Amino acid sequence: MINYIKNSFKELSKVSWPTMQQTIKLTTYTVVFTVVLALVIGGLDYVFNAGYQAVVNYSITSGFGQEAPATETPTIDAGDLSVGVDAEGVTTTNTVVVPEPTPAETTPAEQPAN
Repeated sequence: MINYIKNSFKELSKVSWPTMQQTIKLTTYTVVFTVVLALVIGGLDYVFNAGYQAVVNYSITSGFGQEAPATETPTIDAGDLSVGVDAEGVTTTNTVVVPEPTPAETTPAEQPAN
């Protein structure tokens, strides 16, 4: 292990290190490149996000890609017989009992004259 460390330092002495001016120049290039790339990626993100939002807003306002709104089940009331169509499209027949309105539920126009 000690031999490995000695050899590592020996190899490091052979490395050609850049001057202070070269280090500053290369660091400046790296920082500028990083900032420019970040701006390009941020700009692309903004453009794609704006396009995505436009598509989503268009699809919401135009109904594109959405299920058709549920419609009321058509019902025919014939006295005490109700005929309708359920969600699966099957015709149903039910007897409907409509209670007589209580005096509190009637309006003054509906109340009998004395």
